[in-house]
Amino acid sequence: MLHSPPKGAIVPHHLVRVKRPGRALALALSVLLALSACSSSGSKSPSSNSGSPSASSDSAGSASLSALEAKVAQLEKVPTHIAQTTPLKSKPTPGKEVIFMSCNIECPIEGNAVKAAAAVVGWKFRQIIYNIEDPSTMVSGLKQALQYHPSVVIAGAIPYVTWQSVIPAYKAAGVPLVTFAAGAPVKFPVVTAIADFPQYRQYGADLADWFIADSKGKGHAFITGSTDAAALAAAVDGFQAEVKAKCPGCTTEYDNLSLQDINSGAAIPAVVSAVQRDPSIDYAITPNGSFFTGLASQLASVGLSKKVKIAGIYGTSADLANLKAGTEAAWLNYSVTQIGWASMDAALRYSEGMAMDPDESDVPIQLLVPGGDFKVANSTDVPTNYAAQYEALWKAS
Repeated sequence: MLHSPPKGAIVPHHLVRVKRPGRALALALSVLLALSACSSSGSKSPSSNSGSPSASSDSAGSASLSALEAKVAQLEKVPTHIAQTTPLKSKPTPGKEVIFMSCNIECPIEGNAVKAAAAVVGWKFRQIIYNIEDPSTMVSGLKQALQYHPSVVIAGAIPYVTWQSVIPAYKAAGVPLVTFAAGAPVKFPVVTAIADFPQYRQYGADLADWFIADSKGKGHAFITGSTDAAALAAAVDGFQAEVKAKCPGCTTEYDNLSLQDINSGAAIPAVVSAVQRDPSIDYAITPNGSFFTGLASQLASVGLSKKVKIAGIYGTSADLANLKAGTEAAWLNYSVTQIGWASMDAALRYSEGMAMDPDESDVPIQLLVPGGDFKVANSTDVPTNYAAQYEALWKAS
């Protein structure tokens, strides 16, 4: 059962549990969701930037389409480099300790990555588990972490607004915090924010470029998302803003569902109903792949599988299996695992007195399409030699 989050709450993308008939699913996306308390189903816009559906009789110009097609071709290539490029000043001093605040559902994906990265430089690793549905356990866990006098604490999954009460204690103790997509201001003791909301907006824009190019500037996208989740809303904003700017011949409309609606399984019938009502809809888009689990089969059951292309940001392993089978069209994925490695990288840079370049705080992405080069998994871990690249920057190889 999905519990109503507190105002401004943040939950990792891949940790929100969605209940389908007969089962519960964890949403695959390691990016965090800033959840607001209330949302009404059926709203057409997550922000003033992307209001009611936009349409035009003119499609994107051929020159613009050519440029977008070239960009999309680049997005489809397997990344060969991690985002971080600046080597550490020296090999990290071993023996320091990093503590990872791990939620009780699937945070071990990132936690295991931090543990592996810490082992490379000889740092000790400790994990403190908290209940993602009870923010007070994050606060008590963060207080417990200070008792171990760690060199750094890595925290995500629970909103900054629900644990900011510990900030004075961390500041007094001189213990830095590295956050990932928590919406926390980067001001000591918070020293770095990995994969934050600006990246989500860019993910949306990148997916929009694929949509425009794939539809030859004439697509009609029905977008399913939730303004209960700020990261998802940022991705939808990025998508719609990009379409508005680059494709006057395209149409977008946004179906805003509350997380409670999604938890009850409302997303799939909403898409099917919309397509049946408006045959011009030829793309079903979502900023979270688990919202669409089962959509391909439902569209097939009503004879619409060849009419509507399914695409989005961070497809689950089920979505990627459908890509391999040709029943879904495109997913813009990133590496959940590398969120952990990037967090450890930020911790090492801070320990050496090095500033973290905001442009190097993201993780690699890849646009996955049928016939593309990718593995069916919940974390698209590219480049495949990412660990060796980090080790080289850390002078540990």
